[in-house]
Amino acid sequence: MSGVPGLADLKLYHVLGQPNLNFVIDRRMAARFGINVPTYRTRFRQPWVATPSARCYSPRNDTTSSVRYQAPYRDTPKAIANIRLLSRPASGSLWQQLTTMEVKDGAYDIYREGNTRYDAVTFNVRGRDLAARLKTP
Repeated sequence: MSGVPGLADLKLYHVLGQPNLNFVIDRRMAARFGINVPTYRTRFRQPWVATPSARCYSPRNDTTSSVRYQAPYRDTPKAIANIRLLSRPASGSLWQQLTTMEVKDGAYDIYREGNTRYDAVTFNVRGRDLAARLKTP
């Protein structure tokens, strides 16, 4: 882009991150409690995503009931760590026993066009009209 007349302030648009709470499953501990990874992932979604739990059919309309944890049990990392999973042992297990929680910066926006990811470039033009046509050699 160095050949564009009047180009100034050229930079790559940095995607600023936001904190993400990541959970890494300890497969060995999950197996000890009789929980396989697909089951864990299904149960893991339930506190945050309203999970359909029942469907009621009637002549006029169908209704689906959903279940989600109340806010105090899912709003902080400490509350999440203390969520108890039902498992084969009668005592159950806590999230913190099965996962390692870590807060990492993740992408705030991911730009896509035509199902392809791209990085945005920003620039200014100085000393010339933006509508002026460039002469092609």
